[in-house]
Amino acid sequence: LILLGRYLEERSRNKASSAIKSLMGLQPDTATRIRGNEREVVSIAALLPGDTVLIRPGDTIPVDGIIVSGNSWIEESMMSGEPVPVFRQQSEMVLAGTLNKEGVLEVKVIKTGKETTLSRIITMVNEAQNSKPPVQLLVDKISAVFVPVVIIISILTFAAWAFLFPEQPIAYAIVTSISVLIIACPCALGLATPTALIAAIGHGARDGILFRDAGGIESAGKTDTLVIDKTGTLTIGKPVLSQIIYSDETDQSAVSRIFASLTALSKHPLSIAVAEKLSGELLMVSEFNDIPSKGISGAIDGSIFFAGSPAILKVAGIEPDEVSSKQIEKMTADGASIVILTSAKKVMAIAALSDMLRDDAQDAVKTLKNMGIEIHMLTGDNEISARKIAEKAGIANVKSGVSPEEKAEFVDLLKSKGKIVTMAGDGINDTIALARADVGMAMGGGSDASREAAAITLTGHRLMQVVETINLSRKTNRIIRENLVWAFGYNIIAIPIAAGLLFPLTGLLLNPMIASAAMAFSSVSVVVNSLRLR
Repeated sequence: LILLGRYLEERSRNKASSAIKSLMGLQPDTATRIRGNEREVVSIAALLPGDTVLIRPGDTIPVDGIIVSGNSWIEESMMSGEPVPVFRQQSEMVLAGTLNKEGVLEVKVIKTGKETTLSRIITMVNEAQNSKPPVQLLVDKISAVFVPVVIIISILTFAAWAFLFPEQPIAYAIVTSISVLIIACPCALGLATPTALIAAIGHGARDGILFRDAGGIESAGKTDTLVIDKTGTLTIGKPVLSQIIYSDETDQSAVSRIFASLTALSKHPLSIAVAEKLSGELLMVSEFNDIPSKGISGAIDGSIFFAGSPAILKVAGIEPDEVSSKQIEKMTADGASIVILTSAKKVMAIAALSDMLRDDAQDAVKTLKNMGIEIHMLTGDNEISARKIAEKAGIANVKSGVSPEEKAEFVDLLKSKGKIVTMAGDGINDTIALARADVGMAMGGGSDASREAAAITLTGHRLMQVVETINLSRKTNRIIRENLVWAFGYNIIAIPIAAGLLFPLTGLLLNPMIASAAMAFSSVSVVVNSLRLR
């Protein structure tokens, strides 16, 4: 019975850690390397940064790299938790362990082996599964004295039956003392927390939620206040062309080509966004000039054109007409960033760009509120942009124009009021607040510094992952409590029964074989309960 119990327990524990095994199974052993006109199958260990590998349809991508040829739909569910394949094309990044669904790709190797995102995830999950939350440290202290206490109880049981009840057979003393030793279950205490954590961390890894340590799960489950960054967390983190107004509607196509051709040469995020949206056949630009803090200029077919912020108008030496001025004022009041195209004579086009709210932001905020969580948005952005985004998301508590230090001070202020604070952010400017919060959550597309400072990394680029993380943590904490109540309750009830407490009432003693079955059942029950987290 004891061996059967151990077998069932080990089988259940293996199920709990199946997610980490699945992640390890994503890494292929070989890859097809391209050198000149030759293709050769080599081991992953032989690949170096700068090599080019061939990825056929159905292949698992073996490295982190950049697509240099081809495009395809990539299955990234094991990395991000997103079930829908993502379209990747030339110059975009692909990750080791993801699946190429359709096209033939040539990928330039950036990272291999232990440096890949997949390997880092596996390492992080392993470390998290081997870490201990505060509650487990307490259980370990209790478990350390549990066995000596049980042995003492067994000896006292034998002595009580042998000397206090001399009229009873000595076999009763032997049976009861042995039953106490058998039925006592320190294993259930030892398994109560680790099995739940292993299952939860594996579940999280499968859904793109990476816990750095077990303490993050315990704290995230107690969260009552969320402090959230705006740019890159509530929003997608890059400007999108939301509106463009032409001063001459009849010449719209020609103006668009001029606008796209000029902005395509700039590396400023706003210019890049305009060029991407107006993409088409580009014109030749000469005499290109980058004007710091204002914009750019260049000549097309002998005529000079300017593009940039409203400050570029002064450089161009023109005054906007009344209609253009009102459009600029309205777009600015709406919180948009402005890019103006102008010739040396007049304003030709005005583009409004905004950082768009994430698709799931409103649903995530609403769900968090229903969960009883107080939400604060902090941003270094201006008040107009901050208020616009907060209103769309449904957040009432907003602080704009705050520095990284002020974000951290606000987190400290909330903690001083007894709040359990989770901070969600993605930038270097969020790292201090992420480290100061009870729980730091770094959005997957964020900086390395933010991921290092956070206890939890969300790789799916979805705000609903914050909700999923808190729900998973709450469920984990609840199951750990259930396991501990069962483990302690079982021993508190079972040991006195094994010692013969019910003998005066029933005239029966617990058979040692029944005691061994009860002990095995206790351990297995704890593990099976933890598997609900899978």
